[in-house]
Amino acid sequence: MNVELLKEKIAKSGIARTAIAAALDMSIPTFYNRLSGEREFKASEIRELTKVLKLSDSERNIIFFD
Repeated sequence: MNVELLKEKIAKSGIARTAIAAALDMSIPTFYNRLSGEREFKASEIRELTKVLKLSDSERNIIFFD
């Protein structure tokens, strides 16, 4: 996972990390564990992040699958 690119996309979105965690239906600590790369995002969470952050398929693939 490209953690730095994901953090950049979150920052550019203007959406608070707490709001993103809520959209993913996860606690703040769980979201930060995922965001730090300690744990991987589940497929359903990647789908929701793609929607929330309005990522293109290419961006999603670069962030999560390269």
